[in-house]
Amino acid sequence: MHVMGTNNTEWKPDSCMDCACYNDIVICENTNCRDPQCDFSKGEILRLEQNKCCPECASQSHGYCQYEGKVHAHGTQWTASECTVCTCMNGKVTCAPKSCRMSRCKKGEIEHLAPGECCPKCVGTGDPCFLGGQLLRDGEERPLSQCSKCSCKNGATLCFTMACPPLLCDKDETLAVIPGKCCPECLPKSCAVSGKTYEHGVQWQRNDCTTCICDRGNVRCHTNTCYPLTLDPALKSSLLHTHLMKSVN
Repeated sequence: MHVMGTNNTEWKPDSCMDCACYNDIVICENTNCRDPQCDFSKGEILRLEQNKCCPECASQSHGYCQYEGKVHAHGTQWTASECTVCTCMNGKVTCAPKSCRMSRCKKGEIEHLAPGECCPKCVGTGDPCFLGGQLLRDGEERPLSQCSKCSCKNGATLCFTMACPPLLCDKDETLAVIPGKCCPECLPKSCAVSGKTYEHGVQWQRNDCTTCICDRGNVRCHTNTCYPLTLDPALKSSLLHTHLMKSVN
């Protein structure tokens, strides 16, 4: 589409394009949409209206539920307690015990519901164990940490710690343990800039005109080029031609 405009004006050729004409130069850019930051706990949803480019937060009040001071949208499910799951359907809250998937116990085993657990487990009928002052049934397991656990085998307590395979990282990677995991992993190196640490792939503004990104330990920056307000006639004509050709394409 061929776009033309008078000097020092701004216009929108469509809902997702912003154009401006300054010193006989037409510049068009895609519309920059801000994060609407909807409050989904209050039943808000992300909605894109017809002939609009950016999504907006809209209230989905129909069928919502209020439970213990919180608002839940129709059709949502949440954990009310460790062993209870609730659902909102057409304004009505229904809560039920968490479903337990359990197969039949083997011969010589019985069902046992340990304190603090929601679902029973199959345990043996042998002698129990004591671990940290707590009773452990025969065949029952109990985690000590994210990476270790203990089990009871007919009165004997057996504990295990996960073994991690050796790792050799590349020169642009570093060895790190991710929270919640046992074994270290090779991760892209971060960047240290002016006392701040940026992880791989993170962008930041150095100033109003320069954007930087951390690329495996290397800082790469891009500075926006601003054309002078007074241009050489030949350069002005070339820039105008370039923008018009982009608009046509």
